Amino acid sequence: MKCEVINVGTELLLGQSINTNARDIGLKLAAAGLDCYCQTTVGDNLERIAAAIKTALTRADAIILTGGLGSTDDDLTRDAVAAALHLPLQPVPALEKLIRAKLRDFAPTATDKTMRQALLPAGAIAIKPTLGTAAGFVVEHKGRLIAATPGVPAEMNRMLEADIIPRLRVGSASGAVILSRILKIYGLREIEIENQIQDIIDAQTNPTLAPLIMRGSVAIRISAKAPDVDSALAIIADTQDALRERLGDYIFAIDTEEMESEVGKLLVAQDLSLATAESITGGLIGDRITNVAGSSAYYAGGVIAYDNEIKQRLLDVCPQTLLSHGAVSAPTAEEMAIGARTALGTDLAIAVTGIAGPDGGSAEKPVGLVYFALATAESIVCSNRTFHGDRNDIRFKTSQYALNMLRLYLLDRARRGGASA
Repeated sequence: MKCEVINVGTELLLGQSINTNARDIGLKLAAAGLDCYCQTTVGDNLERIAAAIKTALTRADAIILTGGLGSTDDDLTRDAVAAALHLPLQPVPALEKLIRAKLRDFAPTATDKTMRQALLPAGAIAIKPTLGTAAGFVVEHKGRLIAATPGVPAEMNRMLEADIIPRLRVGSASGAVILSRILKIYGLREIEIENQIQDIIDAQTNPTLAPLIMRGSVAIRISAKAPDVDSALAIIADTQDALRERLGDYIFAIDTEEMESEVGKLLVAQDLSLATAESITGGLIGDRITNVAGSSAYYAGGVIAYDNEIKQRLLDVCPQTLLSHGAVSAPTAEEMAIGARTALGTDLAIAVTGIAGPDGGSAEKPVGLVYFALATAESIVCSNRTFHGDRNDIRFKTSQYALNMLRLYLLDRARRGGASA
């Protein structure tokens, strides 16, 4: 069954609201084995919504609309469905009763606008609301199903799961699921990944592969269609193993896992503690680490040393180092890491210092230049990178690189048999 989604709301087009419904509907349709070939976003305009519905009817077996079912003048979805299908709007007595009951305590006199929510296209079946007064509905048209839900995410998700998807699955002959796994990759560009796995991409049938650009990394989505979840996982497994063999440690996480959670697992497995010393990131690395539940088992804390005086006083950075090399330099990063490890009494410490911009750069030290240092009991490792983007991009990329530096060290240490930190 081919499904199409129409997201209604001018606020979505203007970027004033993040369209999480589009993501949620896509995920739920895939999990139900229903193909979603197209998603459209349209503003609060009767003619344009109706036109989107008519277009969708030419290529989809089912249409799901979300948004535009409230009581204000710009809530036009029910009117647009009626117009597109050439159906009149008719009052639904059960909905009128439900709406009046919901409003009785705080709005004893329901206005005509409020009661518009009890009007549905002729022949439509109402989906009762639980959170508010806006009902969803489904209506059949020439063998196709048109379903509409409010834009409120919680209400939309409930109606989709409890009513709409079960109806669609009954009408679908596939009885399948579509399952995806996301392999997250750091350290390779998209074109470099494709060059390494081109033969696997060329041979794809089921599962299929698709590269994705994510914040601070690249990913490969592996999608399989199968009669059930276990069968889909089995189909994915061989391709996932082939990608792991080809890309190795560049793959740092799967699905919802992030770099910080992978670092945490490695620290726990090796019973190591960590401290951070941050200048350019202002605590972002520590924030990401502590977003992982249980991070208190390995993360002692960090020093945000933005000012040079703090670098000297709390991290024991030598004044001469700052004078001779500057705050953004390899020697300063190294002394920050050593100072954090000493001050907090940890096995490891990572330090970052750089220029986030937009000001402060020079020909010798441009905006985006960052120095990293990892201090252990046996060594101090330093590197530098120059990142591009705005201030927030540079700070996030710095945190991602620092965490990956830790991850790679810990992987290597594990392979060496857990040599002393």
